[in-house]
Amino acid sequence: MQDETRFEIPVWNQHKLEVKVNEINRRCHRFGWPLVTLNIGEARETHIVTNEITGAKVYYKVVEVEVIAEHIGFDGWRFVATLEQIGDKNVMSAVPGESLPEYYRTAPSKCDHCGHDRHRKNTYVLAHEDGTYKQVGSTCINDFLGGHDALSYAHMLASIASLFEEYGALDPDDLWEGEGGHRNSSGVDLYHYMATVATVIRVDGWMSRTKSNELGLFGVCTASTACDLMNPRFVQAMSKEKREHYAHAQEDSDKAKAVIEWLRSDYFDPGMRRLSDYEWNLSAIVGEEYITWRQTGIAASAFACYDRFRGVQAEIARSEKQSDYVGDIKQRLSLDLTVDLVRTFEGHYGPSRFYVMHDDDGNKFICFYTGNSFDADENDEVKVKATVKKHELDQNGVKQTVLSRISWRK
Repeated sequence: MQDETRFEIPVWNQHKLEVKVNEINRRCHRFGWPLVTLNIGEARETHIVTNEITGAKVYYKVVEVEVIAEHIGFDGWRFVATLEQIGDKNVMSAVPGESLPEYYRTAPSKCDHCGHDRHRKNTYVLAHEDGTYKQVGSTCINDFLGGHDALSYAHMLASIASLFEEYGALDPDDLWEGEGGHRNSSGVDLYHYMATVATVIRVDGWMSRTKSNELGLFGVCTASTACDLMNPRFVQAMSKEKREHYAHAQEDSDKAKAVIEWLRSDYFDPGMRRLSDYEWNLSAIVGEEYITWRQTGIAASAFACYDRFRGVQAEIARSEKQSDYVGDIKQRLSLDLTVDLVRTFEGHYGPSRFYVMHDDDGNKFICFYTGNSFDADENDEVKVKATVKKHELDQNGVKQTVLSRISWRK
C-alpha cells in the first residue's frame, strides 16, 4: 500500500524538510523499510500576510511538496494516527492518506490491548483491513503486533505525519529575520515600503548606506530605518515619542506614488532611450507589487534619482528664459523666488536642506540651509533675503547663483 500527501510550505522551510526526510530515511534503511520519497515543485505562488501593527503587506513564496511512503501492514493491521493527550482532548497526527474517526478526538488514554486506562504521552490508533480500530499504548504495541519493530515504525510514521504541522505552518516572525536569513525569501508591499522611505527622508533626511558607514552609524541608513519601521517587533519596542517622530503623512504616500509612477513611465522604456544598469535595475524592481528585502536598498535610492530628474526637468521648463548670474559676491539681496526642488540630507550637524529656485526672469538660484527658521516646500513662492556666495555653472552648463544666509523677508 502506498500513501502520499501534498502540501505547501514556505520556501525557507524547504531545506529543513529535506533534512528531516533524510533523517527518517536513515531509520527506514536501518530497519529495512521502504524509503520515503520527497518530491518538491517549483517556488510559484505568492502568499500575503497583512501585519496588524504596521499595516504592511508581507509577501512570501511557497513550494508544493509531495511525500510518498510505502505503508507496511502487520498481520492485517496498519497504523492510522498518533494521539497526544492534553487534558481531556487529544492532538491527532494522522498518517498521510489516512482519516480518523471523530471519537478519537476525546477518547480516553486507554490501551485496548492491556485494558489499562492511565495517562500516556502517546497512544497509537491502528485499523484492520476488516474495518476494526484499536487504540494501543506504546509499551504494548510490539506485543500487540507480535514484534516486527512496530514501535520504531510507529515513531517513523508519526514523524511523517508531523511534517506538515512542523514545516507547512507560517511563523510570522520568520518574515522579519535578518538580512542573511529569511528576508531573502520574502518581500514587502512596494507602495507601503516606498511611503515609509518617504517618511524617513522627510523627518531625518536622506542617508545612504555608504555615508552611514563612513560616519560610523552602521545600520541607520534610510533603507535600513525604513525596513525597521516595517517590522512589527521593532515598532512595538519604540517609545511613544519615536512613533510620533516617524508618524506617516499624506505627502509621504503622494511622494512614493509619484516616484513609482515615474519608474514605470516611458522614461525607463529601453526602447525610448539607453538605460544604465542602475536605471534598468530600478525599473525592474518596481514591475511587481512587492519587492524582496534584498532590493530595498536600491528602491530607497530611487528618491534621490527622482529628485535629480525633477531638477533637470525644472531646468528644461525654464529653457525659454536663459539663466544669468544675479548680484555681486557677498551682496545681500531681496528676492522673490519660486522653489523648484527641495532635498534633505543628514550631516554632521543634523539635517540640512538643499533648495533649487528661480525668479521671474528664469535665473537659477541654489542654497544649502541648516537650521529651523527657514523651511519651504516645492512650488512655494517665497520672499527672502540672502547673500550671494558665488556664481557657477551647473552640470548642464546653466549659470546659477549660489546663496547663503537665506531668511524670510517681510
